[in-house]
This record gives sequence, C-alpha cells and structure tokens, in this order.
Amino acid sequence: VAAQKNIELSFSHSENIIMMDMVPDYILKIMRNLISNAIKFTPNQGKINISAIRSANNLILKISDTGIGIPPKDLPHIFDAFYQGQNGSSTIGTGVGLSLVHQIIEILNGNIVIDSSQEVGTTFTITLPIKNTITKVEPFASNDLNILQPSDLLDNENIVNPQITQATKEADQECRIKR
Repeated sequence: VAAQKNIELSFSHSENIIMMDMVPDYILKIMRNLISNAIKFTPNQGKINISAIRSANNLILKISDTGIGIPPKDLPHIFDAFYQGQNGSSTIGTGVGLSLVHQIIEILNGNIVIDSSQEVGTTFTITLPIKNTITKVEPFASNDLNILQPSDLLDNENIVNPQITQATKEADQECRIKR
C-alpha cells in the first residue's frame, strides 16, 4: 500500500541485532499496527520514518509520519478500546489496534508517547526494557470499563484477524498461569 501511495519509508537502527527476552510476536503486533496506521493516515508522497535504538537497558522504537495528525480532542482517548476519532476517513478499522498496542506495551513494562500535530504528522515513541522484568501479570480492569486482554480477542473473528500465532496463545497462557 505504501508503494501505491508513493510513500517514502525509511528505517534506521543503532545496532544490527538487539537481543531481548520477550515474545517476538508482541513486537511484531506493535510495529505492524503502528506502521499500518502510519500508512493509512499518510497522504500520497508522504514519508514514514522508523527507528530502533538501544539506549542503556531499553529499546526505543519510533514511528513518525507526515500524515494528517491526530486532533488534540482525540489524543486522551486514542488507546481506548473501540475508539475511533474524527480522522477525516470513513470507517477504516475497528478501534482495537491502538488499545491492543497499549496493553502489550504495559504488559512488557514499557511506555508509549504520542506527539502529533494536525496536517504535520504523528510520532509514536515506544520504550521497552531489553530484559523482561515481569514477575506477575495483573488482569486489566477498571471500575468503568472492562479492558480486553489479547486472549479475549482470540475467539471473536469479527473483531480481529484470526491469524493470531501460537506463540501469542502460549505467552498469554503463561501470563494467566503466573497470576
């Protein structure tokens, strides 16, 4: 799709290999979602820059685009399950992707920061520990909202692409066992 829109994709990295002790599928889900969104909301002839940098004991991933940006009123809700802001497009997507990305990053004891300006673009900066420090996974819950865990999406083919890998299922099972 990026080639069809003549979007310039660039990738930079600080090291050729960064060894991490986490489920590789989690990183793939994060990156696929954020890059897909960048392509979706970047106009023809736009640019997307992706970087992976090791900083001390962290991996810092940045996905920047020259897309339409996120309106300030939507930013507080961008990680809410099923939330879709007024981005000028028709009903593209389900509103699950960024919520899932946020939950995975929290499970991995990382964080995500958004810098966005309308008609200028958006940058997502993800910081993840190189060494997994998870000792116990607590269920996601809120008094007002029941947040989905990745395994909650496995049985509902209408919400998420059913091609969720065995590695994700096994990792999720391991998290449930440690509770």
